[in-house]
Amino acid sequence: MKTQFVKAALYMVLTIIIFCEFGPPVLFAQSVENNETTVFLQEDDIQLVVIVNPLEPTVGTILLTVSPVISSSGDAIQNAIVKIRMEDETGEELYESYALNTPQNLNDYKTNFLLKKPGMWEILITVENKDKPAVKFNTEITVKDRNIVGTKIGTIVWIVVSLILFSGVGYIAFRIRSSTNKLR
Repeated sequence: MKTQFVKAALYMVLTIIIFCEFGPPVLFAQSVENNETTVFLQEDDIQLVVIVNPLEPTVGTILLTVSPVISSSGDAIQNAIVKIRMEDETGEELYESYALNTPQNLNDYKTNFLLKKPGMWEILITVENKDKPAVKFNTEITVKDRNIVGTKIGTIVWIVVSLILFSGVGYIAFRIRSSTNKLR
């Protein structure tokens, strides 16, 4: 019985080593600083920093962070109304949202968009500051289509590996149970 248990344990360790050694290379996630695009815009007396996350936007959710600053003094605008409008190149898709700041960070205004089509998207940003007229900014981003093939292959590999691991554990449990029944 001990030899079967030792053989099973060695078999599992050997299988794990083979998967780790000869499997595909492990890809590391990018840090937040490297996974965003920063655009600097200037209009009238307001300088705007627009951060688009992820670095290469794909169809799905993107995060926009807008940081308005008064150019002459360098002071951040903390009580502004920031409205962001996104429109695709055909004019068929149009999204509009207000960007909000938080009590923890009054300088950055954030909003999410769920984009459903790839292509060029125009970002129109309107900043309204107290008793000053609204200032409008304009920039563009390219949204890529999702890589569905890669996700399907990853899902299939995950299912196969899970089946192998669960069936191996089940086989070992069955062998241990049948060997203990023989001893009784």
